[in-house]
Formats: sequence, C-alpha cells, structure tokens
Amino acid sequence: MSFRSSAILISCLSFVLAAAFHPQAQTLPAPGANFSHITNNGVWTWYGEPKAVYYEGAHKRTYIGWLSNTGTVGVTSYDQETGDTLTHVIRTNYDLDDHAHPSIIMRPDGRLLVALAAHDGAILSIYIATNPEDVSSFGPENQIHADPGAGFCYPNLLWLSAEGNSGRLYCFIRGLETLPSYLYSDDWGTTWTHARVFFHSTDSTPKPYCKYASNGKDEVHMVIERGNRQASYPSYYMKYKAGVFSQADGTPIADTAHLPIWNSLIDTLHNPALAKSNGSVWDVAIDAFGRPVIVYDQFPDGNNHYYMYMRWTGTSWFKKTLLNSGMNMGGQDGFASGITLDHENPSIVYLARQIGSVPELDKWVTHDSGTTWDTTAITRGSAKKNCRPCVPRGHKAGGNIELIWLYGDYTGYDGGAWNMAVDMYPFRQPVAAQVPAREVVSFAAALRVTSSGLSMMIPDPAASSLRLYSLNGRLAADLSARVRAMQAGRSFVPFTALHHANGAFIVIFNDGTRVSTQTFVLNR
Repeated sequence: MSFRSSAILISCLSFVLAAAFHPQAQTLPAPGANFSHITNNGVWTWYGEPKAVYYEGAHKRTYIGWLSNTGTVGVTSYDQETGDTLTHVIRTNYDLDDHAHPSIIMRPDGRLLVALAAHDGAILSIYIATNPEDVSSFGPENQIHADPGAGFCYPNLLWLSAEGNSGRLYCFIRGLETLPSYLYSDDWGTTWTHARVFFHSTDSTPKPYCKYASNGKDEVHMVIERGNRQASYPSYYMKYKAGVFSQADGTPIADTAHLPIWNSLIDTLHNPALAKSNGSVWDVAIDAFGRPVIVYDQFPDGNNHYYMYMRWTGTSWFKKTLLNSGMNMGGQDGFASGITLDHENPSIVYLARQIGSVPELDKWVTHDSGTTWDTTAITRGSAKKNCRPCVPRGHKAGGNIELIWLYGDYTGYDGGAWNMAVDMYPFRQPVAAQVPAREVVSFAAALRVTSSGLSMMIPDPAASSLRLYSLNGRLAADLSARVRAMQAGRSFVPFTALHHANGAFIVIFNDGTRVSTQTFVLNR
C-alpha cells in the first residue's frame, strides 16, 4: 500500500474547515494544491467509456472504474453528501494492460453494470451490482465469448431508452478482425446478441479506433480513426438513429440491414496526412442543438501534441487549434497527456499540457462556440504526471465530482510500466467538518501507514488518541480506547481491527503533545 505525503491531508482539511465559513464558494483549487485519491493504484486509457458516472436516486454518488498495475479491477463510489468512499474489487489477476480497464454504466434500476475485455481478449465479461446504488457486491460473471477468430477490446456502454420494449443497452466494441462492432441487450445487460461489424475500410486497415456519445434516447454519435495513430490515417464521423447511419448533415449512408459501412461512403472529419502529421480522437460529445463536438490530438512527433476543438455548425465543421500540449505522457509518441469534453456541457474542455517537466491540468471554457477561450489552472507545481482527465457522465455542475484524472508515473501500457493514482477534485464545497481545528497540525514521524496497518510511536498512551475520518472530515472510527490500553513505545493497529469498508481515509494520531496526520486508501 502506498500513499502521498501528509501535505494532502493538510490541504484537504484546510479546504474542509474553510467550508464552514464560505458555504457559497465554488472556486477552483489554488495552483500547487494537492488532491484526494479515489485509489492509489489505478489507470485507464482514453478509449472505452464510460469510466465514471454520476447517479442520483436515494443517494448522490459518483461511480468510478479502474485497473491496477497488478491486475486488480475495482469500482469505487463517492458519496457527494457524506464524502464517504466505498471500493469493491470486481476481480484480480486480470490483464496487465491499461487497455483492459472497466467500462461502467448505471442501469435504469440503479444497479451498476461493469464491462471488461482484455487487450484483444476472447471474452467480454459483464458484472451487475446486486443492489441499487451499492458497489459492495456483484452477481456472477456473465461471459460473452467472441466468435471464432474474433476478439474484444475497448467496451463502450450506451443506453438508448427509445429502442426495444424497455430500452436497449448497447456495447460498441472492437470486435471481429479487430473492426468496430456492436452488440446489444434488451434486458438491461443479462443477455446479449452476437457482435456485428459495422465499419470496414477499403484497404483492410486493421484496428480502427472509435469514440462514441449517446443522447440516452435514440442517437449515437461516433468518430472512427481508420487505423493506429502511428500512421497518418484519416478520421470519419457518422451518426446512428433508429436503425440508420447518416452523415453529419443527415444524409443517410446505410441501415443495419446493409452492414458493414465502408469508409469511402463516409465523410472525412479530419485527415492528418494533409498536414503531414498523425492524429488521434480523444472525445466526442453532443451539444444543446444535438450536434457533435469533438476534441482531437494532432502530433507531428512525440514532443508536440496540438489539441484541436471541432464542432458541427449545421452546415460545416468548425475547427480550432487550442495549443501545443508538449511531449507525450509515455508509451508511444501518440500518447498525449490527454484532453476531454464535459458531456453535460461540451463548451467546457479539460486538458493536460506540459508545464516544466510534467503535464498539468487546465479547465478551458468557450462562450462563443470555440472561437475564444477562458482558461483556469487546476494543477501546478506537481511532482508527477497529471494525465487522461475524465468527466463523470451525468454529473451536475457545482454539486459533485466534475473531474477525475491519473496522477503518477507512466512509461507504457503494460502493468509494470505505470504507477498511478486516480485523483479527484469535487469543484464543490463539502459539508462542514467535524475535525477539531487544533488537530490540523502535522508531525509525520509519529505515525506510519504500512501495507497491513497503522504503526505509532506512543510516549504516553493515556494521553493519546487515534481517529479516522472520511475525506470530508466526518468521523469514521475512533480507536482511542484501543491506543490508551497499549504500552508506551512503538505500537501497531492492524487494518483488520478497523471493521470498516474499503475507501479513502484521513488518520489523525495525537500522542498527547504532537499530532501526526496521513491519508491512505484501504483496499482489502
């Protein structure tokens, strides 16, 4: 188990305590601020969605999926009202490759559905939560086997309420012959059709890459890169509605009875070969007029990534280069640090760009459809890389987590080549803390968080206290009585004694004269 320095805690508690005096504040963090971990070991790529969703029923919670560098697949829920986190391990010893991160979606009954596929694996695995708005337990794995000679990669889960008798759940995926495919379920993910290829190129280029967005009712917007970003392949756009695929201007291309659709029939969105540069699509969303908005990375080499903002005006594609984000994040020249859209408002863009030696995060907002932009720093002065930002689907501005991202080291997509945490910033004012202000003092040497528990140097047990808090400052456990019964000297409290669900916690140890504070993620 690893954790960042106690500066995280001081930042977190200071921010929480300030809430009681500024209840209406809705500000971004100051440059150099530290952030809370959702998990201290997690990763994803920029294909495969959603990675995080917000759902409001009996609770107001954000749900986040991730893959660790040891092959653990987990989902974490974050409660907006209490600040509590709960983590559940879906499976262990999975594919050690960031392509294999989970995709998640909330069913209409409030039960989370998780889809997994290894990097070009033979099985698509589906897991459905046992209870609504609860990630503490899931039903058995439902395995969907690829057809002979086929594989699965990058599941994209989309819901269309207007299709089927009670809505239709789609999974768009890289499938047969590594081509863009889809399968669907009319019983909310219990049973599925066979995967069907919907796109093919005239030169049989392998492994197209796709990004998707749905209006949740009857449309799916998609962008297709014809081949791997290491070559200058063009990207195409088309829309699906009511069984028909069409161009951006609404011109029909083909219906589902006449698949696959060849690239020569689809309008080219962008051709990086004309600019003598390679490129990769990072996200597509739908604006208030039902039109597609796209962010794209064009890179002539590994040291220069030019982020582009594109939108369909109703008659043509508007294109704007935002900035050169600098060098790649590691792995390949085509791995930019990352850019994404807020799907609830695609006039908002989050991007990572090189500042000094590491990528830092910005929020960009346009009020004139992309012509001009206001920018705000989110991270600055970071010790490690901030990469691959993600906005939870369905979030509500100012009321919950609006941004999560990866923080740490990354040199490649294999498990041994990254060591990253999933960080968050809620962009909201949390509930007032119950942590006493006098305890916001750090003396790190007295307390150590190990892989199996909490180690403390206790000079005076009778005067000591040990308490755990959730990230918003709410008391989670008071172990003071246990500590006061110990002998003076170095003592140890195992995690098994906490009797608490997995999640992120603040631990505060008071030895009678000094206070030591740390944050840690419990994942048993």
